[in-house]
Amino acid sequence: MVRIADRGLPSQSLVAIQKERVGTQMLSSSKARNPLDLNGSDFSALMKDVVRLLADFLDHLPNAPFIQHADRFELLRDPFMRPAPSESGRPLRELLEIISRAADNDLNTASGSALSAIPGSGLVSSAAADLISGVLNRYTGLKVGAPAMVAMEADVLRWMADLLGLPPTAAGILTSGGSMAVFLRHRLCKEHKTARRLSSRCHLCHQPDPSCLSQGSTTRWIP
Repeated sequence: MVRIADRGLPSQSLVAIQKERVGTQMLSSSKARNPLDLNGSDFSALMKDVVRLLADFLDHLPNAPFIQHADRFELLRDPFMRPAPSESGRPLRELLEIISRAADNDLNTASGSALSAIPGSGLVSSAAADLISGVLNRYTGLKVGAPAMVAMEADVLRWMADLLGLPPTAAGILTSGGSMAVFLRHRLCKEHKTARRLSSRCHLCHQPDPSCLSQGSTTRWIP
């Protein structure tokens, strides 16, 4: 089990230890700023414990099982896992302990034994890219607001299109996952009045026929 705090201790002991420590808080160290508005030093202190947890997880990942052969809902009955936070929140290390135990309990979709098609790949480089994107927080919905970032997205899409042998006229967008990509496919079928060809074994995200897509679209089921 990956733990950011003391390994192997029961939940009650962990809580007692955390009360004796001055845990890292996810709050600003400045009294003049909003407590959630972190500066560089605050962010570095925050990420120190986070990176330690994730690095430990990655070191153990090659030998970690995909599924724990136990009642995965038993953990939810542990009072330490689901307490309501106080007015001032809770120490970061205590929160990371909860997250770590929850990750150990659930299906390990980051494992090489996970062959599902919808969950993300678990690539650490992609997670780092998400972090950078979230902290910089540029709005790329309109190129006038972030022309450089939108150009980077367009270059990635062009590179992907070239890898697939698509013509120069091919275009697209980056989506948050497979379900949104499928939704856009259905939308394009409606716009171009093209029948959607689906198998009875297709993923659940294909099967609903949302009201926003139902008019002007046709579904052909393939045995």
